[in-house]
Amino acid sequence: MDQARQRGCSWLTLAVNRDNHAAIAAYRKGDIPGAIVLATKLTEAAPKQPQGWFLRAQLHVTQREHAKAVADYTEVIKLDPKSANAVQARGEANFKLGKIAESIADFDKFLELVPAQKPHHWQRGISLYYAGRFKDGKEQFEIHQTVNSNDVENAVWHFLCAARAD
Repeated sequence: MDQARQRGCSWLTLAVNRDNHAAIAAYRKGDIPGAIVLATKLTEAAPKQPQGWFLRAQLHVTQREHAKAVADYTEVIKLDPKSANAVQARGEANFKLGKIAESIADFDKFLELVPAQKPHHWQRGISLYYAGRFKDGKEQFEIHQTVNSNDVENAVWHFLCAARAD
């Protein structure tokens, strides 16, 4: 505790850092359930800190527990509305849950936060295709070609959107 005071850290900060490192170590050992327990301790010890929620969300994704991941990413976004990583990750999890409209909303929000990523955002194009927004999907895949002209899958998705848009 005295070392924490000397470094200007609170006991809570030290505990959160310790639990964060422990959760990551458990994950690296393959103990995902143990890592989730430790990440849950983080969210309980510091519910207003987004790091624990983000870590637990990522762990849920590894277990294909996408609804739980969406809930935790939502907590991160409540705490830090400008967390582009959480918005993007929630969009991916929503897509995996078949919540296409929600995934598009998240991807659009991500692009508001990080506009330079628009040409790279092929996931948005796929969501647009599944939403029946073929013209928008076609445009997304066309812009993606400017940064990844050798992407064969992009060409296929572009063709699918173009065929249905006309």
